[in-house]
Amino acid sequence: MKYLKFTQIDANTGISWAINQPISGPSWPNIPGLNLSEVIQLAQNPTYYLAKVDIDALNTQLLNEWQAKVDAQQPTEENPEPESIPQPDPIVLEFNPDNHFFELTLEEYANELKEHVMAQLNQEKNSIYEQENRFRDSVFSKYHDTASLAGIYKYEQAKEYIADNTAAALDLRAEATARGVTPEVMANRIIQNHESFRQKEAKIAGIRGKILDRIESFSFNMQDPEASLAEFKTEETIGTSKGMVFENGEMVEKDVDVKVSKYSLSLSTRFQYE
Repeated sequence: MKYLKFTQIDANTGISWAINQPISGPSWPNIPGLNLSEVIQLAQNPTYYLAKVDIDALNTQLLNEWQAKVDAQQPTEENPEPESIPQPDPIVLEFNPDNHFFELTLEEYANELKEHVMAQLNQEKNSIYEQENRFRDSVFSKYHDTASLAGIYKYEQAKEYIADNTAAALDLRAEATARGVTPEVMANRIIQNHESFRQKEAKIAGIRGKILDRIESFSFNMQDPEASLAEFKTEETIGTSKGMVFENGEMVEKDVDVKVSKYSLSLSTRFQYE
């Protein structure tokens, strides 16, 4: 197995984008067996990519195909001595560090993957509270700070009044009068709104705490770096929603899975579906 680190190149000149501004392109280096779906883009500047190719497997396949052609070439009356098929040259990767095309050891490859994964985890971790605050602002924007503070003692008065409708509950009674409703109606609204507020707040804090704990407990396995990368990329299904899908030649509405990255806060989506 060969482990590679490289940049894209100019399609005409073949020069790395890290060296010169491209005139045309972008293009990938000529890497036999490169599976673009498995290429990993690193969070670096200039942009580097990681990949691995099994050159031994490619050469084995090449020889097997050659041997199959040789075996299939039988003498005939018209061609009693068929021309021999030359054995193909083995595939060899030509690395060029001066053009930002490097061969890595397995340990170097694992370190690159680890830095890539941990950098993204740290970026998510460092932004979690900012993401949470923005979402809280959108959910609780109708509550002024003074209203939130007042809600605490109004909630206590509402509970007191429901337990005993002869309780003073002066603020509760004053608000009920201003709203044109009975103190009992007002008390039930306050309790309902306050408990809804607390449930939303608890759910937001719980989601944030779960993802933060998950990020902080992530451990990169240097002995199996690709398993750690796969774990980092894992998506989890957190619910279903109605969606249009193409089925039997037509668009139909069906329940579709709602998925999010396992290590992403994705607070708005998680709050709605978890």
